[in-house]
Amino acid sequence: MKIMKWLGFCGVVLLAGAVMWTTTGCDDDDDSGGGSITVIVTNAAGEETSIELVAPTPVTPTEGQELGNLIALASIDVAFEWTAVPGADSYMLYVDDLTYAVVGTSETIALPMGDHRWRVHAVAEGQKGPVSDWINFAVVQTMLQMAP
Repeated sequence: MKIMKWLGFCGVVLLAGAVMWTTTGCDDDDDSGGGSITVIVTNAAGEETSIELVAPTPVTPTEGQELGNLIALASIDVAFEWTAVPGADSYMLYVDDLTYAVVGTSETIALPMGDHRWRVHAVAEGQKGPVSDWINFAVVQTMLQMAP
């Protein structure tokens, strides 16, 4: 299978060898949010199909969410979830400075107390789609409430 991909980045089109790709959308400060990437796949019979990758929409945790933990020094399992992108083979999940390759639209990761951030992008035929915006959240210590 030959992958053809054109890359358009802020009006610039690049072609590298037998690989071509198209990207629409542009972001000023980083590669987050918006736009799409069209991956054109040519099979052995010469038939082309295209897959348009968009940034997945983060579902949980949400912006500003505080996840409670009763024990100050312990980590908790945080469930990350995002919307599916048609044509995606897998996803790359970024949590703080770590990267996780994920098949499916969710992943659970143990995180310590403190502030965290996450974002995700789809992957099709080995090509990365646009990445979602960063979502900031926190793992905080919660107090056990006693009934009167």
